[in-house]
Amino acid sequence: MRNLNTITITGRAGADAEHRATPGGRDSCQLRICHDRQHFDESSGQWVKDNATWWRVTLWDRRAEEIAQSIRKGDLVTVTGRAEVTEFDRRDGTRGWSAEILADHISLSAQPIGKTTASPATGANSDPWAAGPGPGAATGDEAPF
Repeated sequence: MRNLNTITITGRAGADAEHRATPGGRDSCQLRICHDRQHFDESSGQWVKDNATWWRVTLWDRRAEEIAQSIRKGDLVTVTGRAEVTEFDRRDGTRGWSAEILADHISLSAQPIGKTTASPATGANSDPWAAGPGPGAATGDEAPF
């Protein structure tokens, strides 16, 4: 039966990825990624971040060294793998949990070219193509080739 415990997360790397090897020579890549949600607050006219979720990510063997050399703090990363949650006791005696993804695949995601600060109500600056065609581009009924 196929593994139904599959998760795909896209978020920012919290630090440079680390390459490690076990004494037996097995490679691994460890990193932490964070994802959060944002919503537009109509009263303030600002985007507000909701709670952030941090994930520990481990990729074993295949491509571990290559991925560790590629991912830097702040990179937008997409991870697919199996989720595991571990409970632990904190120093203050309370219970905590840690979320980890045992990755099958890690990739750098496309980085946005520019940021927009437009509100969803106005839509200003929300269309990257709104400036129109560049110099020498076809206009009107002309063929674009």
